[in-house]
Amino acid sequence: MAFKPNYNQLRNDRNRAKEAKKNEKKRALEEETAKRKAETDGHADDDAAVSGEAVAPQ
Repeated sequence: MAFKPNYNQLRNDRNRAKEAKKNEKKRALEEETAKRKAETDGHADDDAAVSGEAVAPQ
């Protein structure tokens, strides 16, 4: 005869899987945001140097 299902354990497994998926999605989004910010910051420095706004080092 098969075992009686443990509904609490099954629910906890589903919740853990959902939480892991949510955390993975959040981590990927934060990485993309950081990459985009780094790219934007790099271009902002280039624009300032081209337009002559950068101060010469002393």
